Amino acid sequence: MYALGRGPLPDGGCRVVTAHPAGSRPEATDSRELLEALTDENKLLSRRLQRERRIRREAEEIAEKGLRDLYQRQMRLETLSRLAQQLSAALTPRDIGAVLSEELLNAAGADALSLGLVNANRRDLDWVTTLGYSRAALDHLARAVLLSDRTVSTDAVRSGQPIAIGTSAEYADTYPDDVHWSGLNGAESTVGWPLVAGGEPFGVLLLVWTETQPLDTAQRAFISAAATMVSQALVRARIYSDEHARAAVLQAAVLPSTPVETPGLEVCVTYEPADASHGLGGDWYDVMPLPGNRTYLAVGDVVGHGLSAVEDMAQLRSAGRALAHHGLSPAQLLAQLNGFTRDASNGKFATVAVAIFDRDDAWLSYSTAGHPPPLFRQSSTGTVSRLSAAHGPVLGPVPGAGYTESGLAVGPGDILMLYTDGLVERHSEDIDTGIAEAERILADWDPETGVSRNCGLLAELLSTRNRADDVCVAVVRFTGSGC
Repeated sequence: MYALGRGPLPDGGCRVVTAHPAGSRPEATDSRELLEALTDENKLLSRRLQRERRIRREAEEIAEKGLRDLYQRQMRLETLSRLAQQLSAALTPRDIGAVLSEELLNAAGADALSLGLVNANRRDLDWVTTLGYSRAALDHLARAVLLSDRTVSTDAVRSGQPIAIGTSAEYADTYPDDVHWSGLNGAESTVGWPLVAGGEPFGVLLLVWTETQPLDTAQRAFISAAATMVSQALVRARIYSDEHARAAVLQAAVLPSTPVETPGLEVCVTYEPADASHGLGGDWYDVMPLPGNRTYLAVGDVVGHGLSAVEDMAQLRSAGRALAHHGLSPAQLLAQLNGFTRDASNGKFATVAVAIFDRDDAWLSYSTAGHPPPLFRQSSTGTVSRLSAAHGPVLGPVPGAGYTESGLAVGPGDILMLYTDGLVERHSEDIDTGIAEAERILADWDPETGVSRNCGLLAELLSTRNRADDVCVAVVRFTGSGC
């Protein structure tokens, strides 16, 4: 197309006169250009729509996974609460197996479950509960297993450590002599978790899935909490069947004699029962490493003495550990523990002080439930203060109770003291006088001396008293790693 010139119009405007080369068709050229433009535009819109669909689909998948994980976490917490409540009434291994069948098998998503106990000769593993297995697998499990054999279950008992096998191929590589058993039930993922009392493995909880499991931190934490509760229930069953062994077995199961070693912390614990002839009371402590360089600290007191108090103590301690491992803050943990105490405990009443130390941030968050305030000694000044800014009612009596939470920065050499009321209560004086004395004792401690020696001096002081209540004291010195 060519422009030949301009010509005037009557209204004063102008027009452009054009001509096309011989043989050309302006209508065809314009249509073709328009079609090409529309085609290009459609392609661009199609690509945009595909990208938007992909982004929307990915967002929906992320949201769906988040909701799935949240739902699964809530279900696991509810399962642990029901499991602890029902196991508290289970008096025999058979009762415990029935509870596992009702609560744990479905909640864990496992296809089969078995509970094995080391027999009296300490050479064999006897299965007391087997659920969900094929007939061929049950025939295989009917025989006692030698502890010297190499299997998931026996390795877990011998080592005292959980054994997790993610796939059938991994099982075949790890246990070639036992691969036949895995095939009998179509096992894909297998976990053997040791049952421990007083630091001594006495059995195993075996879970089997026919589909591959992630066996991630959350799933392992759930299995660990369940296995701890099963251990406690089995210990109680042994006590009911053997009254003579109840004190030694139960105390060893629920109250470790020494705290676990934790990076960044030096810990000393003193426990003095009021009734020295039995040593059974409701006081407890806990020191447990958590994911993310955090540590859970707790000291609690269940009302009463004797077997029922220790049962409540065992349940609350296990429930507190499970809630802490699920990432709950101190205030959230106490709110959940309050409902658990109300529904599951015998005495319906307990007090506790909990704290979570974040080593990376050098920060201590805490809260208390009807419990004496923790004491904190600042190394740089030597001053001792009561951590009383965060509190709430005792656990159990108040439904839906709320708890406040506070925190403070921690420096190298700082000391935290958690204790039960038996340390500061006396018939002739009010509790505030006893707390003031504990503050004075803590203030006089040599900051260069390890807490173990100072804790020993505290034990000597306590041993001179005529106590009507148990005493549990956990002293934590922050060593500087991460502070």
